[in-house]
Amino acid sequence: MSRSTLRGIIGGFFLFLLLVAASPFAFAGNRTLLFSDSPEMVSQVGILYSDKVNGSARVFFHHANDSSEVRYLSVEVYNPGTEAVMLLQERKGMGVSSDYLEAGKKAQASYWKENQRTIILMPGERQWLYRPVQLAPGELANGMAD
Repeated sequence: MSRSTLRGIIGGFFLFLLLVAASPFAFAGNRTLLFSDSPEMVSQVGILYSDKVNGSARVFFHHANDSSEVRYLSVEVYNPGTEAVMLLQERKGMGVSSDYLEAGKKAQASYWKENQRTIILMPGERQWLYRPVQLAPGELANGMAD
């Protein structure tokens, strides 16, 4: 198992690409922040964010469906390396609502529930960090993962 870089993709609705890295033993206070909220109001389908990270990271996203159609948002991690990579997900949470304050409250409430898991990614493998979630027109998805 190497400490290779993971490349992630947040996407599906506006393929919100996720950036993630795979060093499960990094100290909690020493994280790279991966922040996606530009554009906040998304009307086109596509990749919203993509990055590469080594070490410990926090992913934060805040995107609203500004189209007239139902869309989907997902977060995916990817191992572009030649060796298996272990990713420790300490916590994650997401909230969806047309009331933006409510979406944030839901995200924080679910973040503080116990949901630690280990993800093993083989070379070239992709896995969901957040499975596709439906967003009706005007709904916002707010989420965070460590």
